[in-house]
Amino acid sequence: MFVAMFMSWLQSRHDEFLYRMSMGALFIAAGMPLAFPAVNENSLAIPALAFLLMMAGFSSVYVAAIRFHGGKVKRLKVLKLTVAAWLPCGFAYALGLGGMGVAFGNFAGAALLVSTGAEYRHSYREAPRQVALLSILYIAEAVTFILCGIMVLLTTPFYLTGFPVNWAEDLNAIMAIVGITGIGAVSLSLHQVRQAAMHRVQAMTDSLTGLLNRRAIFDRFGKRPLQGRTAVALLDLDNFKAVNDTYGHECGDDALRRFSECVLSILPEDAIAARVGGEEFAVVLPSSSMESAESCMESLRTAFALEDIMSESGPVRCTISVGIAYSGSDGMKFSELVRQADKALYRAKQDGRNRVVRAAFEMAA
Repeated sequence: MFVAMFMSWLQSRHDEFLYRMSMGALFIAAGMPLAFPAVNENSLAIPALAFLLMMAGFSSVYVAAIRFHGGKVKRLKVLKLTVAAWLPCGFAYALGLGGMGVAFGNFAGAALLVSTGAEYRHSYREAPRQVALLSILYIAEAVTFILCGIMVLLTTPFYLTGFPVNWAEDLNAIMAIVGITGIGAVSLSLHQVRQAAMHRVQAMTDSLTGLLNRRAIFDRFGKRPLQGRTAVALLDLDNFKAVNDTYGHECGDDALRRFSECVLSILPEDAIAARVGGEEFAVVLPSSSMESAESCMESLRTAFALEDIMSESGPVRCTISVGIAYSGSDGMKFSELVRQADKALYRAKQDGRNRVVRAAFEMAA
């Protein structure tokens, strides 16, 4: 599992989840051979070391679960968790109480495994089947550790050396092989689901502005009539070619980014905005009236006209022209509304730019 996780992380280094999982798998794999009776017989140090490595592994896996759903983790979290989980176990071994050390180690491991499974609840909507299976595997593994701890308390002397031999330990060993393999496979599958979703989002997003791209908005609205009372606006940055030619493409790109920021801050939450061309944008305003849509576009036009866009020659200001079409109460095809909004945008440019023009009623009703 370590190799698969680590190789996946090398291909996607921004994903800390994979790195944490691979490190966790490495520590667990290093600790498991030390739990074999032939290795730790008559020893207190080897079982203590085995639990230390396993606590480090479980702590790393727990942090990986937090990072997977975007939770914040302070530096040295894995180290602090490892020390906190292993300290009772290590203290017992230091006193020669191997039986108590085994019990403490098993209960601490179970607590970390249950906590890890619980962390994935934050990602349930993202991949329900994978998350449910992953949580079940973590909890099943935790149960075997709890059983081992109980068996130690019931049947094993406190001054035990090595690891106990009983049915719970055998079950734990089997579950460790099956569970860890399964957890690794499901974790990789969960990562692939996220990567596929990320690629879909990237394919539908304009990389410069962060808004939807032309393909995304036409895929969303192009094949069906829009509901009634929906406005579609086309917006164009005025004299954008002159901005690029005079102040450079970096200034032009900044103007596009600043405009997209205005769009996101001023438009209502249910508005859908996209960059559909070089300096051309489209906005869909559902559940709107023509008056409220026009007022919204006026607010956007006014706000952007006051934005200072920095260039090597100093601050530059840009304006926009807007054409709006409205579907009325009966609804219209998106393509028709775009066509009418484009006509209104053309009129806005002809009339002097830096204005909002609505499509004539007879064209868009």
